[in-house]
Amino acid sequence: AEQGDDIGAPKRRSMFSSMLFGRGGVPSSSRTSVGVSAKAHGAKLKAKGDVSGALLALEAGLAAAPDDSVAFHAAIAQCHVLRRDFGLACRHFGAALDDAGREASNEPRFRKVLDAEFFFAMGDACHRQQLQQQCVFAYESALELSNKPKATNMSSVHYQLGVACRDLNQLARAVEHFQKVAKP
Repeated sequence: AEQGDDIGAPKRRSMFSSMLFGRGGVPSSSRTSVGVSAKAHGAKLKAKGDVSGALLALEAGLAAAPDDSVAFHAAIAQCHVLRRDFGLACRHFGAALDDAGREASNEPRFRKVLDAEFFFAMGDACHRQQLQQQCVFAYESALELSNKPKATNMSSVHYQLGVACRDLNQLARAVEHFQKVAKP
């Protein structure tokens, strides 16, 4: 297993997200070119600041290519974070984890989507929804991955994890994470 791989993680993530976010199954089939172009179009619109247009393109792509639902749900969740709709963001983060758990989530295509940045954003959304246990799960998952989040640094992950542990009254764990925050 490569560094950051957790053989038990796919099942744990699937059970976790299903239990907390109440998402049903999506059948898998082969990847279609419609899905690929919808993802590219959604990413282009998002980059231009058209988050609503990106959501429309990504949701249409999800309907047309459910075989790539992990990537679509992750991208849709990121759009909802940008819109500050953290409830819908949490649902789509959970859906991405559920769908990855139904398949072999150690596949390289899932590692590109379910990276530290994904889990950091999920932790942020869950924290804003006061879902502290999910928040801890997400931030711990971000720390387990070998790559660093693009939009932040590991010090920020430790800080946010410390806040979530403090909110859960897990004070020893909170102190442990706060001590790992880099001093300016």
